[in-house]
Amino acid sequence: MNYNKPELLDRLAAEYVLGTLQGPARRRFEKLKATLPATATSVREWEQRTARLADPVPAVAPSPQLWHKIESRLSFAAEKRSFFGLSWLSAFGSFALGLIVAVALVQLYPAQILSKPTLASAAPPPQYVGLFSDANGKTVMFASST
Repeated sequence: MNYNKPELLDRLAAEYVLGTLQGPARRRFEKLKATLPATATSVREWEQRTARLADPVPAVAPSPQLWHKIESRLSFAAEKRSFFGLSWLSAFGSFALGLIVAVALVQLYPAQILSKPTLASAAPPPQYVGLFSDANGKTVMFASST
């Protein structure tokens, strides 16, 4: 990059000060700031511009009308969720839809869903046995595997 362009340095300094310059680009910029005086100047200018953002903001009390509007909206939302609202209907609809899907699956694939696996239908796995004996013919080791 050509760091001799003032627009590029200004943009990089702004990103650095605001914290959006991250990773390897931030580390390169910190090295550049230590070696190039124009970069350090640009960073100081951006720090001065944004210093007012760090000032404390005075607290403002909300008006009583605002609290009334918030309460009315919350109570309206609570009324919508009540038993006489539509929430019980959506729960019933979800249950009904699940029941319909379950019945449809049993109707379409009865053998896969309702059949019980039997032991007679499954063949046992093959088994292997090995005997290791010494020179005299005496069994030294017995090994088995499925």
